[in-house]
Amino acid sequence: GKLVFEGDTKYDVLMKCGEPTFKDRQHQETVTQTHSLTVQKEMRTVEIWLYNLGSHRFTQLLEFQNNKLMRIKTGEYGYEKSDPQRCMGNQVANGDTKPEVRMKCGEPTHKTQFQEERLVTVRNPQSQPYPIVLHLQVEEWTYDLGPNRYSRILKFHDGVLVELKMGERGHR
Repeated sequence: GKLVFEGDTKYDVLMKCGEPTFKDRQHQETVTQTHSLTVQKEMRTVEIWLYNLGSHRFTQLLEFQNNKLMRIKTGEYGYEKSDPQRCMGNQVANGDTKPEVRMKCGEPTHKTQFQEERLVTVRNPQSQPYPIVLHLQVEEWTYDLGPNRYSRILKFHDGVLVELKMGERGHR
């Protein structure tokens, strides 16, 4: 019943809303053009909090950057309990965050983390385009759905689902 607003601190939100159902923290590298000839690479920490309010209410997704609430997003209806079988159908989609996937599917059987490099071309009016390398956090989650089903492999870039594919038959 207490309202939170963009600009609130994590502490303020915690005091008003309690602990979120799921949290995720990502370190994202970005490029900003500060002047027509100057480009700056920045590393920022983004934290996503998901509040699952049950199957009859919408989830709330809160995005923090450097301890400040930057965005509040109302999601879909929540779930009473996680179920890996949801990872089979269309209930998980590109654009879902890691907390949303955990809410729907539960904890994955296996997680792998690594970095990929992304080449970004920067253009400014006074010079030739030139490339800048950004580092992208990548995580792959595998859900083993049992010996009669194919496993599901979910790939996240900076905490957002970008690919969902079938793997080998499960082992459990």
